[in-house]
Amino acid sequence: MRHFLVLPIIATLASAAPAGAPSKARKSEAPPAAPKGPIDRVITITDSTTAAEVRLAPPGLTTTLTFPSDVDAPKAVVADPQQRILPPIIQGATVVLTSTKPLPPGTTVPLALTLVDGTQLNFAVGATADGSSDRFVRVELQLLQ
Repeated sequence: MRHFLVLPIIATLASAAPAGAPSKARKSEAPPAAPKGPIDRVITITDSTTAAEVRLAPPGLTTTLTFPSDVDAPKAVVADPQQRILPPIIQGATVVLTSTKPLPPGTTVPLALTLVDGTQLNFAVGATADGSSDRFVRVELQLLQ
């Protein structure tokens, strides 16, 4: 009787994949989803850029933009009559954006910034349907001047 119990166990062990080998079950798993929530990224602004997209973090979080030179704080304009975005906090080459209430997906708010050298930059600050947002954005300029 012991002979019949040992054979199924040996057959199971013989058909198992060697240690460290990829399992067949892993091949059928779905690829990992794109990250949602705040991410870090780089925006490159060229002469053909009309308004660079910034994905605003939800209330309670901030979106920080950094520039290659200082921003002229008095010239910063957020065109948001509903006051869903607080006036930006500007310290040198860093701009911090904070929302007071969530922006509906697809909605954008114009943000105009001027660097101390006179370079004018336009942004479309908005929210995405998938919930992704920017935590840190490094703005690079490739302008012909």
